[in-house]
Amino acid sequence: MGKKVLMGLIVIALVVGLSSSLLAADLYLDGRRISPEVKPLEIDGRMFVPLEEVTDYFDIDLRWNITGKQVRGQVAGNNFVIDRPIIIHGYLMVSLAFLEDYVDLYTNWDQRRDIIDIERKEITPPSREPGGVRVTIDTDRSSYKYGDAIAVSLVIFNKSDRSVELEFSTGQTHDLVMRRGGRVVWQWSQDKAFTQAFQTKRMEPYEIWQKTFLIPTNQIRTFVTGNYTLEGRLTTHREEVKSEELTISISR
Repeated sequence: MGKKVLMGLIVIALVVGLSSSLLAADLYLDGRRISPEVKPLEIDGRMFVPLEEVTDYFDIDLRWNITGKQVRGQVAGNNFVIDRPIIIHGYLMVSLAFLEDYVDLYTNWDQRRDIIDIERKEITPPSREPGGVRVTIDTDRSSYKYGDAIAVSLVIFNKSDRSVELEFSTGQTHDLVMRRGGRVVWQWSQDKAFTQAFQTKRMEPYEIWQKTFLIPTNQIRTFVTGNYTLEGRLTTHREEVKSEELTISISR
């Protein structure tokens, strides 16, 4: 915890250029007004709060000490160094920006009412609906000769700003289907064996999964020349997420 210094005397250490007036403000933590020993202070147009009061309230680990002309410490697992520390009654005063950057808290300074409000950042639980996930496919070209291998890229993209918890009823997570006139003539999963264990996978916001397939055209059942459609799938337990169909042509 932060060290109390020199019998509780007021100490402003290693600070230069302070404004002549120090304006105090009320402090609210998660919407609850508290009465700290040292109130938040406006110094040179910035608001400073007692770091230990904040970390105690939110049960955040804090360690700091004075080394020469610096304060060195660790808070919420983050190391920090302050070259011109402000210490009042043994409390290390830090700016609101410090709390945002090092302690991962939201801060709001209502200058009209002289109120500081500090809150935890809400941890948004992952969505269990795959609605924010998009599946797309692409090929290396649009036309092939019989005997060529068709290279297909399948991209699964979490386009939302929330994590998504994807549930799968087997070890299979994706698939690729090829059709001719609505009839399936090739499917990636058809000759695969998957575990039957239920599994979950998390996609972080804006995360991308990419899979690559090679379709040997000489393995296409009932081959005829002409157009074929490809469709990628994310095979989640609740509902499959499908790509738009992509058309290619195959000739002799």
